[in-house]
Amino acid sequence: MIFAVPIPAVKGSTPRRPRAIRGPQQTRIEAIRLALRVFLLGVLLAGVLGAFSPARGRAEGREYEFKAAYVYNFIKFVDWPAQRLPASSSTINVCVVGKEAYRAALETINGKSVKGKTITVTSYNGPQDVSRCHILFVGDSETTHLSSLLEGVRPAGVLTVGDSSSFAKEGGVIRFRNENNKIRFDINPRAAEESGLTISSQLLKLARIVQ
Repeated sequence: MIFAVPIPAVKGSTPRRPRAIRGPQQTRIEAIRLALRVFLLGVLLAGVLGAFSPARGRAEGREYEFKAAYVYNFIKFVDWPAQRLPASSSTINVCVVGKEAYRAALETINGKSVKGKTITVTSYNGPQDVSRCHILFVGDSETTHLSSLLEGVRPAGVLTVGDSSSFAKEGGVIRFRNENNKIRFDINPRAAEESGLTISSQLLKLARIVQ
């Protein structure tokens, strides 16, 4: 809230505008706005850097390195249920299913710190691994059994990320898509809710919403 303090005018001088005193609420609002501007700039830069074209000989691995950077930033704007990711936990586990190229690309964020925790990247080998996964990255090579895969991990509070065309529509939380040779993403809020995940409104504003 801003309180206006009147300043008496001096004869013969131009009256000055009231001086604004910033309250705690206004300071918090400005801090949030600044954080959002910084994030928007980061996403814009990622979109520019993420431009790619197979015709120009860009390797598939390079594309997935950019997607790995997005995954790293997604973590900042997603909250897991306390029982899935307690404050005492020191790691956030990213599981990868699909081609070896996906795993190799995600290794670029392995060991990085976010939200006071260290990211670990491992392979997903089946339902027995669900309990240790906070994020499951599903490559487009897994489309034949995508529905059953997503259905199996949904109750476990896992953030699912993938890039097949039907990923979000089939119940995945975040789906990458290519638009004008740039990486963009869709979010399925209902899938996130069913997994017990809370996604920041800031991130939702940057996504195309899929129901």
